[in-house]
Amino acid sequence: MTALTAARPRAKGYPGYRLTADRVPETAEAARSLARVALAVWGLADDTDTVELVMSELTANAVHHAHGPKIRLVVNRPAAARVYLAVTDRTPPTGSLGWAPRTPMPTTDADSCSSTPSPTAGATTSSAPPASGPPNACGPS
Repeated sequence: MTALTAARPRAKGYPGYRLTADRVPETAEAARSLARVALAVWGLADDTDTVELVMSELTANAVHHAHGPKIRLVVNRPAAARVYLAVTDRTPPTGSLGWAPRTPMPTTDADSCSSTPSPTAGATTSSAPPASGPPNACGPS
C-alpha cells in the first residue's frame, strides 16, 4: 500500500513531492508516476523520459538492497535548473557495522526456479544458487 502526500508548499521555490510505499517491485510504477506529475506541474515535460528512467533505477535498487518494509520516494526542484530525485529506506542502522537486518522480499517462481526466505533474516535459499549476484537470483545471468 502506498501513501501519497500532497505537494509541500514552500516559502519560495517549487513544490516538492514525496511518496511512502511498500518495498516491492510494483513501486517502480508509482515512482515513475510521481516524477511524471511533478515534471508536468513544473513545466519540464521534455525531461520526463530521463527522470522516469532514473526513478525506476533508484526504486529497483532500493527494492533489492533496502532493509525495511517501506521506501520513500522524493522528487524536488531546489532550483530552476535542478531536479532532486531520491529513494530512501527509513530503517535506522543497527549492528556493529551500522546495517539493519534485511526484511526478506516475497519471492515467486520464475522460469521453474523457486526461492524462499530462510528463517534467518536476509538469507535466501534457492533451488539454483548463482555463482555470484543478488541473493534472489536464479542461476547465472
